[in-house]
Amino acid sequence: MKINLKNIYLLVGLLTFSSCATIHTHLAPGRDILQYKRAYFEFLPKDEFNVGSLIVLYVNEMGFQVINSPAPKDPLDSDMILKYMYEDGWDFVKYLKGLQVHFTDARTGQIVGLISYQKNGFGYTDSRVRDAFNEFRLTLGLPESKL
Repeated sequence: MKINLKNIYLLVGLLTFSSCATIHTHLAPGRDILQYKRAYFEFLPKDEFNVGSLIVLYVNEMGFQVINSPAPKDPLDSDMILKYMYEDGWDFVKYLKGLQVHFTDARTGQIVGLISYQKNGFGYTDSRVRDAFNEFRLTLGLPESKL
């Protein structure tokens, strides 16, 4: 049996770059996330992919004022806390593999919104964050991002 090296390269390329993204969004029942005006946000101490800055851009575009500090001791009803975490992967280079963003009511500590994104294989960080937020915007009834 003769193995064609060109076909092997093609198969490896297709498997490497054809993985599907899994995006989940969740809104707490009976809560309107658009009622919030301010999002208190703290960057991760180590953010290799600059995910925090991208999140700030997309949350600002949604109409929230993002404040880079911990929430005050007596938050207003219109205040929320925004936290994120990410997972990296390795396929010859490091890449953003997973992302979670939590929107939490600053008064009650209850999560009012959640974005979860997972995709294996190399890809650009900005497009992955954009895709995750566009799915969240769709859940909220907002148009896609213009960024």
